[in-house]
Amino acid sequence: SELSSVDPYKHYILSNDIDLATDDNDCSSVSGSLFWTPLLAEFNGTIYGNGRSICGININTSLERVGIFQTIGKKGIIHDLKIKYADVKNTSSSSSSATGIIAGEAHGVLELIEIDDNSSVYGDYNVGGVVGIGQGLVLRKVGSSADVKCIGPTATPTRGCGDSVKGQNIGGLVGWMKSIFDLPDNNDNFYNAESISFSYTTDGVNIFGRQNVGGLIGLSSGSIVHSYSAATVQGNTSIGGLVGKQTAGGSMFLTRSFFGGTLAGDDLSFTAGIIGNSFTSAGMYKVWSTEKVCHNRQVGTSAWAFFECGSTCYYEVDPINPAVPGTVVGSSCVDPNRVPDTGDSYYVSKDTLKDSGLSGRFMAFVTSWNIVDGEFPVIDFNGLNLTSYGISDQTIGTRENPVVIDSPTFWNSFVGTDVLNSAHIKISQDLDFTGEDFNTLVIGSYGRYFSGVFNGNYKSLLNVQYERRSNADFDGGIFGWVFGGELKDLYIDKNITDI
Repeated sequence: SELSSVDPYKHYILSNDIDLATDDNDCSSVSGSLFWTPLLAEFNGTIYGNGRSICGININTSLERVGIFQTIGKKGIIHDLKIKYADVKNTSSSSSSATGIIAGEAHGVLELIEIDDNSSVYGDYNVGGVVGIGQGLVLRKVGSSADVKCIGPTATPTRGCGDSVKGQNIGGLVGWMKSIFDLPDNNDNFYNAESISFSYTTDGVNIFGRQNVGGLIGLSSGSIVHSYSAATVQGNTSIGGLVGKQTAGGSMFLTRSFFGGTLAGDDLSFTAGIIGNSFTSAGMYKVWSTEKVCHNRQVGTSAWAFFECGSTCYYEVDPINPAVPGTVVGSSCVDPNRVPDTGDSYYVSKDTLKDSGLSGRFMAFVTSWNIVDGEFPVIDFNGLNLTSYGISDQTIGTRENPVVIDSPTFWNSFVGTDVLNSAHIKISQDLDFTGEDFNTLVIGSYGRYFSGVFNGNYKSLLNVQYERRSNADFDGGIFGWVFGGELKDLYIDKNITDI
């Protein structure tokens, strides 16, 4: 395969599907037996998948870093790519090993990635459906249906992976999301802040480990927004619907996200619907879970927060084992039919989370998702529909075909709409706001964030006067809040005035 000889600093476009099992371009029937050797060199180029697939990824090795790529560097970008029929297994006994279908370790940007339900990844340490270890990693619009498990999982007498050590940091998307703050103080390189946005693991996915097991991330110092897991998540301790364990190494921020799957942990003190084991209860806002156990198990406290009933964490007494401490959740605390609205955190039913009415509450940014009543939402990989703005192109807003803003009038037409929250945007010429209003594109109150890419194209914003409407809205600047997004190559005129 040509993929095996890529230059780590060049940019590539897939013109056909690539079947690594048979070394051809037919992904319709994968039956080959060829094994893939993870690319050794750190990849800092670009792979534009062009909507094509890489399939038949057979890996069985004991390397320190395992995936299609061993490591993706901070300048590496993989986007618009589908993965099918991946079978990845790392037999390394090293606790520092890392395994993911795309990469063992990654520091760059993975965007518009879709992994099918015929895929799986196995390992005993730092195992993710997409990436094993991420640091400065940005996942944007990534959906995975791959099973993620430790090697030799056991369910009795307790859930584990063959011994009392193996099976650590197992996540549906990322095994261990490390913090850039863990880098050496003398590090003079720039990294992204690690984040996951508009991403998910699907219904039917099985995620199994021993410790720090999560539907999205096993062990995390990163942040998550507008994402969910519908997976079955199992393990012994620090088991969370979204995050197994949240460490104190970074600044935790988790909002507008939900767990709609099934959760099973042996240690109920550290099993929870959103985060199984957390250093803090701060930074969580508008999260929902189908599990009645706490949303967040906070270390060092007797009353765990972030459940509808207030400061006390309630969960149902186990009918099989009445000795399990807890309080039966009454109707005053939990309404399974309640649709999340303006509140903070709720226990809800799976049917509620599949209700299209949720699109106006949890989703908020409906242009980024395909919403079908009775199903969990999935990412719209085809771009935005901006026909109401006079644009007929149905694939606009992507990295290859950004929304082009060519006038202050067109700029202001998007104000307050949230349409561009996850889009790629480019300015085509200098924008002179003399006599024109200047408005924030995405007003950045909690739950309204820009997670796309804004390319100033080395153009300028001129003669800007900005009137702050309300401090509570955080509506200052081009975007009120940026989360997992990127702003680059823009000149700001010195005459900007805050009135």
